[in-house]
Amino acid sequence: MAIVVVSSANPGEGKTGVAAAIARHFAYEGRPVRLVRAGSGDAAERDAAWFGSLDFVPRSHTVPVG
Repeated sequence: MAIVVVSSANPGEGKTGVAAAIARHFAYEGRPVRLVRAGSGDAAERDAAWFGSLDFVPRSHTVPVG
Protein backbone atom coordinates (compact mmCIF):
# COMPACT_ATOMS: atom_id res chain seq x y z
CA MET A 1 0.00 0.00 0.00
CA ALA A 2 1.34 3.39 -0.97
CA ILE A 3 1.09 6.37 1.35
CA VAL A 4 0.93 9.87 -0.10
CA VAL A 5 1.52 12.83 2.21
CA VAL A 6 0.51 16.36 1.21
CA SER A 7 2.03 18.94 3.52
CA SER A 8 3.02 22.58 3.83
CA ALA A 9 4.22 24.89 6.55
CA ASN A 10 1.43 27.40 5.96
CA PRO A 11 -2.38 27.18 6.19
CA GLY A 12 -4.56 27.98 3.19
CA GLU A 13 -2.21 26.71 0.50
CA GLY A 14 -4.56 24.07 -0.95
CA LYS A 15 -3.35 20.90 0.77
CA THR A 16 -6.88 19.63 1.38
CA GLY A 17 -7.93 20.15 -2.23
CA VAL A 18 -4.78 18.50 -3.58
CA ALA A 19 -5.20 15.51 -1.26
CA ALA A 20 -8.85 15.13 -2.34
CA ALA A 21 -7.91 15.30 -6.04
CA ILE A 22 -5.20 12.65 -5.62
CA ALA A 23 -7.57 10.41 -3.66
CA ARG A 24 -10.28 10.80 -6.29
CA HIS A 25 -7.84 9.82 -9.05
CA PHE A 26 -6.79 6.65 -7.23
CA ALA A 27 -10.42 5.81 -6.38
CA TYR A 28 -11.42 6.01 -10.05
CA GLU A 29 -8.56 3.58 -10.79
CA GLY A 30 -10.26 1.16 -8.42
CA ARG A 31 -7.73 1.49 -5.60
CA PRO A 32 -8.93 1.68 -2.01
CA VAL A 33 -8.48 5.21 -0.64
CA ARG A 34 -8.51 6.66 2.87
CA LEU A 35 -8.02 10.35 3.66
CA VAL A 36 -6.58 11.33 7.01
CA ARG A 37 -6.43 14.87 8.33
CA ALA A 38 -3.65 15.13 10.91
CA GLY A 39 -4.00 17.79 13.56
CA SER A 40 -6.69 19.12 15.80
CA GLY A 41 -8.96 22.11 16.16
CA ASP A 42 -11.67 23.71 14.04
CA ALA A 43 -9.80 23.37 10.73
CA ALA A 44 -9.31 19.64 11.23
CA GLU A 45 -12.99 19.15 12.08
CA ARG A 46 -14.10 21.15 9.01
CA ASP A 47 -11.74 19.18 6.75
CA ALA A 48 -12.93 15.85 8.19
CA ALA A 49 -16.54 16.84 7.54
CA TRP A 50 -15.65 17.89 3.98
CA PHE A 51 -13.75 14.64 3.29
CA GLY A 52 -16.75 12.68 4.55
CA SER A 53 -19.09 14.52 2.17
CA LEU A 54 -17.10 13.74 -0.98
CA ASP A 55 -18.53 11.22 -3.43
CA PHE A 56 -15.44 9.76 -5.09
CA VAL A 57 -16.90 7.09 -7.32
CA PRO A 58 -20.29 5.45 -7.62
CA ARG A 59 -20.88 2.86 -4.88
CA SER A 60 -17.83 3.98 -2.86
CA HIS A 61 -17.96 3.91 0.93
CA THR A 62 -18.56 7.33 2.47
CA VAL A 63 -18.62 6.48 6.18
CA PRO A 64 -16.02 8.60 8.03
CA VAL A 65 -13.58 6.79 10.30
CA GLY A 66 -13.25 8.31 13.76
